[in-house]
Amino acid sequence: MIVNHIAAQARSRLVTVPVETLLLDVAQQLAGPRIHIVVVCNADGSMAGVIGKTDIVRHIGHCQGRSGSANLNSAISGNSGR
Repeated sequence: MIVNHIAAQARSRLVTVPVETLLLDVAQQLAGPRIHIVVVCNADGSMAGVIGKTDIVRHIGHCQGRSGSANLNSAISGNSGR
């Protein structure tokens, strides 16, 4: 069935990380093929937001120094902490 095939492919492309993950680590995952967004999760497993390649570029463009060591909270899409 086509739905099962699509669901299996979607699961294989799903990347989740804890909110404490370094921006550099997420950037490395996004550099891989077929990964365009990463779901960021709180400690309880709930979704904190998503981060994509554009978010990382925007965040680095506004930072000075060691922006790769920044916490994801400041770069998550829709987060007012940017």
